[in-house]
Parts: sequence; C-alpha cells; structure tokens
Amino acid sequence: MYIGLKSLNIKWLVAALAITLSGCSSMSIEECNNADWYQVGYSDGLNGHSPKMIDSYISDCSEAAVFPDREQWSKGFKVGTGLYCSPDNGYKVGYEGQQYYYVCPGESFLKNYELGKQARQRDQRLKQIETELRTIEDKLRTTPSENHDERKRLEDEKRDLVSERSHLLGLTVQHNFNISF
Repeated sequence: MYIGLKSLNIKWLVAALAITLSGCSSMSIEECNNADWYQVGYSDGLNGHSPKMIDSYISDCSEAAVFPDREQWSKGFKVGTGLYCSPDNGYKVGYEGQQYYYVCPGESFLKNYELGKQARQRDQRLKQIETELRTIEDKLRTTPSENHDERKRLEDEKRDLVSERSHLLGLTVQHNFNISF
C-alpha cells in the first residue's frame, strides 16, 4: 500500500510540475511559428495586458529562432488598448478584480476602475455582513433568555452590522449615479 501511495504522489508531483512550468511560457514554439503579430498585439491590448508582453514573446520565440514583429504587435496593441480603455470597461475590470497595468491614457478608465474595485469590496463586505447576521440570529435563537449579557452583546453586534449594511447600501445608490463617461 505504501509503495502505491508513493507512486501516486510522484505522479501528482510530476503533473503539478508540468503545469507550473508550462505557466512560465507566454507562447509555445508552435504559436511563435504561426503567430500573426498584429492579432497577438490586438488581443493583448484588448485584454489590458502589460506592454512588456512583447518582451516575453521575444524571449520565448528566440528558442524557435522566430523573431516577433514588434512593429505589427505594437500596432495591434494600440488598437486593442483603445477598445479596452473605455470607461465602462474600467468599471468592469475593477469590479471583477482584474489587475490593471496602467495602459490607458486619461483618467476616465482609472476613475471607473477604482469605482469598480470599491463596488466589489462593498459587495463582498455586504455578503460577509449577511453571513454574520445569520450567525448572530442562530446564536440568539439558541442563547437562553436568562443570559442577558450575552443576548445584549449579540443584539448590539447585530445593530452595528445592520447599521453598517444600511450605510453600504446607501453608498451603492450613490455610486450608481457617479460613474463618469
């Protein structure tokens, strides 16, 4: 039995190592050979990737003796970034918790990105408050009525959470009217 577990652990280790190592490469040799560098740049820009991605491609593709067309990649990246940088997308990127590489000119994208991040944090806190309120309600149901101190503590905690939730819900309404375009 021990040998079987050891063999299974080694197989998992090899699989995990292969997955980890494959994540280090931005592009395979086959992808390097078949790349349309304008489209690669366009896709990178459209997804808000760092402008330094081209350096990763140069490094990865040098193993295949392929030299990425930096000019075509840059042209595609510029067009893709232009689409990525819409204010609406800024909010979406922030709300989804995606990393932003500061590829957008102007302030509209960044302002809405920050609003999206704040909305995400607010919504996560609202979910956490709901969970905490359910826990308190359960404790109140099971705490004997004679235990006045514990019940008072739970009621105070519940009141504070309800107040915080009301405040956060008020911010939700306020944010919905302050998104810039």
